[in-house]
Amino acid sequence: MCQDNVNSLFNSIAAQFVGTVIKSENGMNSLDLVKESKDKANKHKWLYHCTTTNALFSIITQMEFWLSNLKCVNDKEEAKRINIHEYESTYYVSSFTYEDNVLNEHWREYGSEDDGILIGVKKEWFKQDAVFMTSGGTKCCGHKIFLNRKLCEQKMLSDLLIENRITNPFYINSFDFYQVVYNDYLKRKVCGDGITFQDGKNCPAEFIVPEVAGIIKSCKGECKRNEKETYIKDWCSEKEVRLKVGIQQMRITPSGNPIYDGSIMKWAFFPKIAVPLTNNAFDQVRIRFSPNYSNKSECLRRIEKLLPSSKIEIL
Repeated sequence: MCQDNVNSLFNSIAAQFVGTVIKSENGMNSLDLVKESKDKANKHKWLYHCTTTNALFSIITQMEFWLSNLKCVNDKEEAKRINIHEYESTYYVSSFTYEDNVLNEHWREYGSEDDGILIGVKKEWFKQDAVFMTSGGTKCCGHKIFLNRKLCEQKMLSDLLIENRITNPFYINSFDFYQVVYNDYLKRKVCGDGITFQDGKNCPAEFIVPEVAGIIKSCKGECKRNEKETYIKDWCSEKEVRLKVGIQQMRITPSGNPIYDGSIMKWAFFPKIAVPLTNNAFDQVRIRFSPNYSNKSECLRRIEKLLPSSKIEIL
């Protein structure tokens, strides 16, 4: 396919939306919610991640955090709320709390009372980059995630024009921290009813605010992590902030038509991604041990060996 034909296809898709006005009752409210959630998250200098000893040393040695797909979170009611196919597998999250002291329930949920560690992190330590992973932690390097849409477009067009093959590359569409909103009565979803005004006529439409996904949680709800028994959890007690990364796929159909709906093909579902940390991550180590942690001195010795220049603070 020549460059002129590709440009023509791109322009024809964009032309469909020129002059369209979309009105939605809950659209602006959702955008305000997203901004407020980001603003609150950015006020916290330190965030804290609860994990086990082995997981902590995996984070330190590999200098990366693993994020789980939002459909795999332990809040089962939240996972069901994402009810649009185009966005049901595009978001990945890692959970933190903005409090440096947590309840025993938190230790049991994310670590354990005798092998739990709360490690402090800073938002600026996280690179805006990602690699797909399997549930077992193997990296899927054959499916590269580009840093932005522009680089993704360049790769797709290069494959098409130079190598004469159709590819469907991935790219990072969003990368930010959000403070979770706990509200039983906030009935926002990733889409809402709206009206488009085009050619002098009002037409029914959907107003999609995908960033809302993963921000709202009920005050209480069903919790199930890994193979543990399901129980009713007080989510408010977590005081959660999330790193949420949106991965989208740029697609061209076999007929050569580009698709920009932001979706990920069903066959391309990946349960996890790895997000790398900067070189200066953990230049300061803030750590809290679980109530019955058995060998603090050995853990601290290993940290000092891995991070000899870091200042260690025990909370």
